Amino acid sequence: MDNWDNNLWKWLNDVQQGLESFSIHINQEWQKNIIELDTKLNDLTEEVENAVTAELNQFLEDMDDLMIDFFRVFLDEDLTRFEDDQNLDSEELYSLFEDYKPIPNTQKHPACVGCTHYHGQTYNGNLLVCAMYPYGWDGEKCPDWEKES
Repeated sequence: MDNWDNNLWKWLNDVQQGLESFSIHINQEWQKNIIELDTKLNDLTEEVENAVTAELNQFLEDMDDLMIDFFRVFLDEDLTRFEDDQNLDSEELYSLFEDYKPIPNTQKHPACVGCTHYHGQTYNGNLLVCAMYPYGWDGEKCPDWEKES
């Protein structure tokens, strides 16, 4: 009977050692695979980042060239003072537009021509004519018309 008892304990001990060895081996394989996966993902991420950065830089350069061409065509005399310095800060850029006042369309809003209240800016595709009459006055003479100063 003692022999049977010892054999059972030996067998349980062997099973325990086998399971520990198996789990250590599996753990090492997982760690190795995770390290390989991490390396591949880092390489892939770096490739994507480099490609996107290059494309984005090219897009921004193209947009910069397009905006410079726009300024040269539409704001030529104002832009000449900035030609040597292509890095305009926001205040210098705003100064190009600060004197700009939209002019009303004489066919659509004849009552607004020369009015100081005319706003004429488009927001989300909607023209705001003025604060008092957002869509403009329908008749020939607006009751709130005031001459531009």
